Amino acid sequence: VRRRGARMLAVFGLLALTGAPAHADEASVWKSAAPSFASPRRWSFGVRTGPYRPDVDGELAARGAAGRPYAETFGGGHRLRVDATLDRVLWDRAGTLLLGAGLGYFRATGASFIAGTNQRSGDETSLRLVPLAASLTYRLDRPLREHGWAFAPYVRAGLEAIHWTVASDGGGRRSGLTPGWQAAAGIALLLDALDPEAARSLDHETGVNHTSLVVEVARHEISGLGAEHKLRLGDTTWYAGLLVEF
Repeated sequence: VRRRGARMLAVFGLLALTGAPAHADEASVWKSAAPSFASPRRWSFGVRTGPYRPDVDGELAARGAAGRPYAETFGGGHRLRVDATLDRVLWDRAGTLLLGAGLGYFRATGASFIAGTNQRSGDETSLRLVPLAASLTYRLDRPLREHGWAFAPYVRAGLEAIHWTVASDGGGRRSGLTPGWQAAAGIALLLDALDPEAARSLDHETGVNHTSLVVEVARHEISGLGAEHKLRLGDTTWYAGLLVEF
């Protein structure tokens, strides 16, 4: 009896020292790192950026016109567009459905042309875009919460309108608004697993459930929703950014 008791004490002592069963697998590690959502989860805020080139010349190309004012003035390359989105959780069961509003910014600059010539002047011409959007997002994050997945795929679709302004140092200025729509598909990669203790402390102290790195492919069809004589400003591109849920 004494030998059996000694063996049992030895087994219990070994378990106490290790602190976990020897057969714990990688999935259980990810699950322990996944957020517990102890605080209420009502909002989501994201910031993303990516290359953008508005299709200003698209309508002229469709008509067979020779001129390409955007490419001639600003070049054929892409410039960075920055977007920020604030979403409200509408439904949270099989996944998360969110209603959001977005605001963005884009600016391109180039040397102006002397009127009636192909020669550049010393003035600068700029195109500024301020996108405004309303969208629905569905994020499949239930496996993340219940099974410890480290990522959550999502889709987004909605309406978008871009306020544009063309200005020149010479004094010329024009502006307008082009409506359209947007759609995107992406994936959110959970960052909490990098430091689970810090993630839990952040949730407890600030109410931030978790943070994620997001990468997505997006289509912006900004051509007037059937209206004529609207400046085309859409593009198909990709974005990367950060998502915070609270």
